[in-house]
Amino acid sequence: MASMIESARTLGEQIVKRKAKKVEMFLAMLEDPDLQELVSALRNGQPTPARPEHKFAPGLTQMILTLRAASAGRFTADDMQKKLEAQHFEFTGDHRRAVRDALSRLANNSHLKVVEAGKGGRPSVYEWS
Repeated sequence: MASMIESARTLGEQIVKRKAKKVEMFLAMLEDPDLQELVSALRNGQPTPARPEHKFAPGLTQMILTLRAASAGRFTADDMQKKLEAQHFEFTGDHRRAVRDALSRLANNSHLKVVEAGKGGRPSVYEWS
């Protein structure tokens, strides 16, 4: 019984330490100059500003699937981005990130295979399944 009480006490102490660490991190974020506009708005009771526009353009994944025939063999996200830009695809955000994330989703859904995973600044290499 004593060991169970000691275990509960230890667990309680760990929880208190984790909460204290989270409070410290939260306070540090409140002091971050990049977040001052948001913090000020929240303090003044203003509604939270709208989140930035979604980084994926509507139809991006479908357009990549449409370009499947034009991207036979192995390719990188940069290769696919160039093909999309050549087709005048309208991106709503960061082109590179949107294409990379869309290719990652396609790989997770078994439409693509990751032939070489990107590492150390080298891009992932894909091929169609």
